[in-house]
Amino acid sequence: MTTTGTTTVCPQCGYDWTLPDDPALDIVANVSSRYGRAFGGREGPRYGLAGTWSPREYLWHVVDVLRHATEDFWMLAVDPDAGYTLWRQHDFMAARSSSPLSMRVGLWALAVAAGEWTRAAHEAPPDVSSWHPEHGWVYRSWPLRWSAHEVIHHEMDIRWGLTPS
Repeated sequence: MTTTGTTTVCPQCGYDWTLPDDPALDIVANVSSRYGRAFGGREGPRYGLAGTWSPREYLWHVVDVLRHATEDFWMLAVDPDAGYTLWRQHDFMAARSSSPLSMRVGLWALAVAAGEWTRAAHEAPPDVSSWHPEHGWVYRSWPLRWSAHEVIHHEMDIRWGLTPS
């Protein structure tokens, strides 16, 4: 992420971290149709090249991201004193290593996760903060924007991974 003037932008995907809450909510609410178009019916390889993830692994990663962020929103709504938990993406993917990583099931799981995420995001109070071990005191906007960035960034990764060489 780089800062230019007053805007903080991801150098790979162009996501603007200063985006207001409503567009970020919309990005996640529409993730399953975005990703359905990105896949275009193509499964792609199950595993990525050494040191990378495949399009299907990125799809399932975003399912996990939204589920984790949903729990963050619940924590803000129910028990903000509990604090955020660290996101360990590689542990999640290691646990999925024996999974078939179906694209069709992944798109279904993504739609379900996005619906639960959206409801939880609306239920989390915007003015309540909680302690995050890496980012300090953060509000609802943090997991909201983090999720939207993950959606945009990994859509780019999926499209790249499905591009014929």
